[in-house]
Amino acid sequence: MILQTIIYLIRHTESEKNSKTINENLLLTHFGESCAEKLSKCEELKNIDVIFSSTYMRAKETAEYIAYENNIELRSVSAFDERKIGSREFVIENWKGKPYSYTTGQLLDEDLKDEGGESAKEVRERFTKAFNDILKANSGSRVVIVSHAAAIKYFLMNYCTLDSSYNLIYNGKKLIGKKLDYPEFIKFVFNGSKVIDITCESCE
Repeated sequence: MILQTIIYLIRHTESEKNSKTINENLLLTHFGESCAEKLSKCEELKNIDVIFSSTYMRAKETAEYIAYENNIELRSVSAFDERKIGSREFVIENWKGKPYSYTTGQLLDEDLKDEGGESAKEVRERFTKAFNDILKANSGSRVVIVSHAAAIKYFLMNYCTLDSSYNLIYNGKKLIGKKLDYPEFIKFVFNGSKVIDITCESCE
């Protein structure tokens, strides 16, 4: 018997914008905490069997609310960390006046990266391996993965194409636009290892 597995990909809620804090250590704002709590009470995210997050504080804080609501233990996985940019000066200098963001630039050129940074391809590969390992180990379960906007979008390119407005298109329909943010999240439905559907859901 082939079991149906559901995996939710969720971006962390609003976090601090503090250039003096290491990216990995940025915390949720008060509004972000409120959003994470609301997200944890979303009907769609009840009866979760297992939950993972990136190792970044803002992702772990978001995931902890969902873990608490479902009375399960949170596990952190570095493969779900945000894309490492490298030099912010490189991004600012090279993307000044561009009609799209650096993240979109990396979607258009999957090998684009600065020294010390990661390409979309590299992020997608590490994310995909961890995702597939979780899918295999949790057949028939309801799973949550809390990660980051760019990392999630790069992973989704396994299944999507990019249209002229830089929207991610799945099965001929818009899945997400330029931005993935609370209260949106991505729902995967699998039969065994075969993806049956991918949708963008909302807790509102």
